[in-house]
Amino acid sequence: MWFIHQSCIDSVIKADGYLTQVEPEKVKAAIEARTLLQQDNGPEIYNVVGTTAEITVSGVLTKTYSYFYGIFGGGSTSYHDIAASIALADADENVEKIELHISSGGGRIDGLTIATNAIRDSAKPIVSIVDGMAASAAYAIAASADEILTTNETDLTGSIGVVQGFYIDPELKEVTNRLSFNKRPDVTTEEGLSAVQDELDPIYDLFAVIISEGRSKATGRDITTDIVASDFGNGAVFIAEAAKKRGMIDGFIDNSGEVVNNQSSNGKTTGSKAVNTKNEKVPDMSLLTLAQLKAEHPNLVAAIVAEETDRCLAHLKGGIAAGMVTQALAAVESGAALTQSAMMDYTLGAQNKAAGVQRSEENPEGGEVAGAAAAEEAAAEKAAAEKAAAGKSDSVEDIDDEVALALLGEEG
Repeated sequence: MWFIHQSCIDSVIKADGYLTQVEPEKVKAAIEARTLLQQDNGPEIYNVVGTTAEITVSGVLTKTYSYFYGIFGGGSTSYHDIAASIALADADENVEKIELHISSGGGRIDGLTIATNAIRDSAKPIVSIVDGMAASAAYAIAASADEILTTNETDLTGSIGVVQGFYIDPELKEVTNRLSFNKRPDVTTEEGLSAVQDELDPIYDLFAVIISEGRSKATGRDITTDIVASDFGNGAVFIAEAAKKRGMIDGFIDNSGEVVNNQSSNGKTTGSKAVNTKNEKVPDMSLLTLAQLKAEHPNLVAAIVAEETDRCLAHLKGGIAAGMVTQALAAVESGAALTQSAMMDYTLGAQNKAAGVQRSEENPEGGEVAGAAAAEEAAAEKAAAEKAAAGKSDSVEDIDDEVALALLGEEG
């Protein structure tokens, strides 16, 4: 079960079939790098800048770190790492305040209170800074802090609720013993839906209590669970201004790092105005030509090229694994990012593909023809993808030039 926004629902799907497509060396390198980093510096999401402890909360939230999301770019943050980071900040006498930098659509139910309790019980002021989205479980984490601020008027908060997904396979029939019929409720019937909702409702109640307590502490008002139910959207998400009117956030951070329209009144000084305290002037790069950018900022150009190459390869690998090469090629050509929704499509496709292979193995007579066809299709898909990837690599720099020009505000 999940506290998660629809855009992140891909995490509901098991990734076993997709993971087999990953090069073992890449997996090993990711694990070793993260292990070494944690041994030296604590959780990789933790960083201290001056007197501020910064904790990054991004991607799919899980009880323990998920290497799948870390490797494929969706990102993963564990509730244990959040709690451990809070403990480090509390123990550091040089840290005066804590910032949670949140960009997440939510995650798993199990383990959520490990993080929210640690935030609630911290002796130091904590501000949640939303950069993009703080939805569902991520909003519960944000709401446990002393203050919630957004960095952009289009930042989304909310999605308060719990969801459980069911894959309905007409060829699959599961049977339980007579007294355990709710172990596999038939969600295509009213009785089955009611059984699932009877299970989800108490979990929502816990979710609402976390938000009620956190927002009451932050605002100094009595925000009951009834108010959470009536005013906080019933599972919807809201842009910053609408969320502020509903009491779901406290204010905004402008371009200078100053907090505006702050309604937090919990008595704790979060020091939010100290966000970006250096307040250094950002160079006006709009005056640079593309040639100057390449000459004066080669590292930036290299980073853009690397990011674009990684995006293309991720789509192609996902397409091959899922039997969705056509869709992957379209995504590569259009410049589409590897969103969590796209990862869901690839993962589900890989699962369905693996299920088809399994059925073929269980039915050898029909499986020989199907297996041969599948193998031929996979070979064709792989060849097409490799050809596309080769062609794409010739034009990566051109595409990145366009990206760079767009960033610089130039035409052509």
